[in-house]
Amino acid sequence: FFFQAEDGIRDRDVTGVQTCALPIITGCNPHNLVRDADTNAAANRALGVELVRRDARFCACDGASRDGEHVEQGYLVWNLDLDTVRGLAGRFRQEAVFELTEDEVRLVHVRTGDVTSAPRRG
Repeated sequence: FFFQAEDGIRDRDVTGVQTCALPIITGCNPHNLVRDADTNAAANRALGVELVRRDARFCACDGASRDGEHVEQGYLVWNLDLDTVRGLAGRFRQEAVFELTEDEVRLVHVRTGDVTSAPRRG
């Protein structure tokens, strides 16, 4: 998967190059059940409301398979720790969240915290 933020990170507290790990969360297609676009959009809006309630700093982003066949909307978050993001993902019935580092893409299992990683590609 690759992710692209719609508007980039615009935050007065983020300056220069962001080098910390950044989690990505979605409300779409829980437990790999493919849902219609309206249901996914509603779930993602509810997730956005929850992020605001938690005073999260985030921006919308899209995640897609390399071939572009599968695209999901989600949120790139930069001020919540990974455990908090995993807990929130669990509430939205997600199996995993992505975490971007400077050189890796990590898939972090929500329930166990197990990590699968791969090098980032341009």
